[in-house]
Amino acid sequence: KTIIENPAPYVLVDAYRALQLLEKTKNLAIYDTRPTEEYNNTVAGKSDYLNLGHIRNAIHVEESAFASQQWPSDK
Repeated sequence: KTIIENPAPYVLVDAYRALQLLEKTKNLAIYDTRPTEEYNNTVAGKSDYLNLGHIRNAIHVEESAFASQQWPSDK
């Protein structure tokens, strides 16, 4: 058996599970941690493939600020 000490307080999900959560869960909070340039779809040049659009109602939080955010207790 594998024992994980200090597991993360969240679970990573794949695209299929994410779509299921979006369809079935009311008041789901989604945090988009992409850099501001990618979030605003303003990447230019060879990296413009990073302009992926938005997830509806997602909250933008820079990755560097994500760890210091104050999160609601009902994750």
